Amino acid sequence: MQALIAAARGQADEAQARAREAVRIAGGSDYVDERVEAFITLGEVLLATGDGDPTESLREAIAIAEQKGSTVLAEEARSLLSGRPTPA
Repeated sequence: MQALIAAARGQADEAQARAREAVRIAGGSDYVDERVEAFITLGEVLLATGDGDPTESLREAIAIAEQKGSTVLAEEARSLLSGRPTPA
């Protein structure tokens, strides 16, 4: 959440640092949804700041979500990857 707020404020470096830290922390977690959300957030930050390619992050989110059967999160990441708006 803090990463998205920083991105909205135009603080690209801060946003990316926070999102990458969230991915690092979530990587050690057993909570699949937390890991997927961290990768999705990084993708959203990269899209919002226009400073980096979100493809790898979003594909990782899709792979983890599909592996664990989380179709909703997989579709959210796919929507971001394809440029479609995600449901609120």
